[in-house]
Amino acid sequence: MTYAITSFGTWAVVIALEKADAKGWRLRTYAGLGRKRPLLAAAMTIFMLSLTGMPPTLGLVGKFYLFRTAIQGALSGWPSLVC
Repeated sequence: MTYAITSFGTWAVVIALEKADAKGWRLRTYAGLGRKRPLLAAAMTIFMLSLTGMPPTLGLVGKFYLFRTAIQGALSGWPSLVC
């Protein structure tokens, strides 16, 4: 659920930027976003940090539960994911 929220937020920022300028954005046009649109830049920063799992974002919580479940599965006799 946390990944869905973070992904949705990231794409919402991208769509908002494209609609505001009515043109397609390339990667280089995101340079200087903090000066052009500081609120959208802050939102994008938070969403990107969450996607990487940095504390104190929701991404950390999602990754914690994912890895905890994987470790518990490996310890309870499930086939190992590593060959």
